[in-house]
Amino acid sequence: MPHMPRNHRLALKLAIVGASLIALQGCGGAMANMFGPRAPAVEQIRVPQTGPTRPPAGAGAAAPGIIRSADIAQRRDIALNVTYLERILVPVGSDLVVQAQSGGNRPPAIRRVQTQGGPPYSINLPVDTGQGAYPMTVQATLRSTIGHVLTGATVLQARPSGPVDIVMRTRRADTAE
Repeated sequence: MPHMPRNHRLALKLAIVGASLIALQGCGGAMANMFGPRAPAVEQIRVPQTGPTRPPAGAGAAAPGIIRSADIAQRRDIALNVTYLERILVPVGSDLVVQAQSGGNRPPAIRRVQTQGGPPYSINLPVDTGQGAYPMTVQATLRSTIGHVLTGATVLQARPSGPVDIVMRTRRADTAE
């Protein structure tokens, strides 16, 4: 490098480093895939504690710490198309909660999303499809950021073969929640 004042060399080095950082920032999408695809987010499902912590003594009872295959829930996604027919515009960022409740003491499957556009809202809801899971009530509640509350529900008698449609309506003030 020809003779340059020290300040100019420092300024040149800083410019090169800055340009390199800007170039790397522009390749953010490519750099994210450099180490492979990201793992999908894990949905947390509330599971209430019910009954005794130890299995009852007697024939057929599993030893503590052993999980029988019959006790493991079979989970599958149910595809839902949630919509409304009201002539209103629900703002982006409104809260949509979909809940599926099976019979027995099973905890409900709940999915909460923030709306990104207009209806229909397509949602996959992981539910327990094991023995006794049906009939299953699937309910949707949409609370808009400007005060509208829409609800809708359907009862599934068996595992659906395709997407399930839920049509929501404005909740009237005289009906209980």
